[in-house]
Amino acid sequence: MAPIVERFSTASVTAITNGRQLASDLRAIRAGWADRLKLRRDASAWRLADVLLRQPVVDARVVAAELGISAQNAQRAIAPLADAGVITEFTGFERNRMWQASEVLAALDAFAARAGRRGTR
Repeated sequence: MAPIVERFSTASVTAITNGRQLASDLRAIRAGWADRLKLRRDASAWRLADVLLRQPVVDARVVAAELGISAQNAQRAIAPLADAGVITEFTGFERNRMWQASEVLAALDAFAARAGRRGTR
């Protein structure tokens, strides 16, 4: 029984450490965005920045739903983040465009790598 408890304990501590590192990475990313964005405090782009920490790939429909705003205002929230390089458009389409927060995706990839997660087969 002791080896099982020991292995479980070690795995738990490792998972907690990894989770704390991810949280720290995300806080640092968000702080870096705050340095790059020069917006009014009440701008919807700030709320979108917070959404991107938990959903790093979005389209205008998702942004509108998450922020409770119109599709036109979703574009207004997206534009300053794209201009500052916080998000990048990756579809190349004129319509149905999608944006990604590459820094957040990289932090999630690093989290998965530290956890020893293997890719799908």
